[in-house]
Amino acid sequence: MRLLSLAPCLLLGLVSSTGCPTDAGDIAPLDMRRDFPAPPAQGFALRTPEYVIPAGTERQFCWITTYQGPDVGITAVYNYQSVLGHHVTLFGTSALERDFPDDSSWDCTDTEALDMASMEPVIIGGIVSASEDGVLNTFELPEGMAAPLETGQRVIVQSHYVNIRAEDVLVQDEAQVATTSEAEVTTWAAPLVATVTDFTIPANTEEYALEFDCDYDDTYELLYMGGHLHEWGRSFSASHTRNGETNTVYDIPEWDPVLRDAPDYVNFAPGEFVIEPGDRLTTRCVWSNDEDHTLEFPAEMCVTFGMAYPSRVPIICSAGS
Repeated sequence: MRLLSLAPCLLLGLVSSTGCPTDAGDIAPLDMRRDFPAPPAQGFALRTPEYVIPAGTERQFCWITTYQGPDVGITAVYNYQSVLGHHVTLFGTSALERDFPDDSSWDCTDTEALDMASMEPVIIGGIVSASEDGVLNTFELPEGMAAPLETGQRVIVQSHYVNIRAEDVLVQDEAQVATTSEAEVTTWAAPLVATVTDFTIPANTEEYALEFDCDYDDTYELLYMGGHLHEWGRSFSASHTRNGETNTVYDIPEWDPVLRDAPDYVNFAPGEFVIEPGDRLTTRCVWSNDEDHTLEFPAEMCVTFGMAYPSRVPIICSAGS
C-alpha cells in the first residue's frame, strides 16, 4: 500500500460533519461513521470524537479521559472502527490533567506526540475482522484472568487510520471494555512489548535487516506472541535465549502485508513458554524499501508483543531508549 502525496486540511480533535476546505474547495468529508452495538452489561464504552482523515494520508489520533469507576479487571475489549481503520489501542498514561485535560484529543501521528503522553498499552493483541460496517478487533482473556484497571487511571484511546481514498473521510471509533470485580480475578496479565523506534531504512534497499535484544529480570509466562511490521516488511522472527541456548519462538519467513492488520499468533499452553531472569528475547525484522526516500517509525515498525502473566504492569522494552 502506497499513500498518495496529497495535502488537504486536517481538523484536529472534535469535528462536525460540515468538514473542512480541501484543494477542491469547501467539500464536506465522506461520512464513514458506523453504528455501535450496546456495550457489555458489566463494563463500559469509550467513544472517541469524530475525526477527519485527509485523502491519501495515514493518521493517528489520541483522545484522553479518566476512568472513574471502581478498581476492576479487564476481561475483554471490543474495538469498533470505521472502514479504513488500522487499529484502536487502549493506553494507560501518567499525563496530568493540567497538560492533557479530559476529553481532549490531538494528532499523535508523530512519535514526539506519543512520548509527551508517556503511554503504555493496557492490553495488546486480539483478532481483527472486517465487514462492510467497518473493522472490529476482539480481545478476550481466558476465564479467571484479567488486566488491572484502577479508579483514577488516565486512559488514552489511540485511533490509527490509513485513508487510501481520493477524498477526506469522517470517522469515529468506540472501545467497549468488559470488566469483572477484582475478587473474581485469579491471575493478572499485562502486555509484553519488545520494540525499537530509532531506526532508518535506506531508500531503494533490498533485504535491510535490524536485530535487537531485550533482557528480563523477572519470571513471566506468555499467553501468545505476535509480530508487527508494515507493508515494506519481508520477514520477522523472535528468538529466546537461556544459558547460551537460543530457540526460535516466532517466525514469519515471508511477511504478508495483510499481517499488518491481522497478525498471526503463536499460542502457548500454561508452562509452555516462560521467561526467567537473565533470559533474552531477540527480535529480527527485515524490510525492502522500494521508495526513493528513507523509511522511519511509524511508517514502518518492528515489534514483538504478547500478553504476559503474572503481572499487573506492562513489561515494555524499547531498544535504544
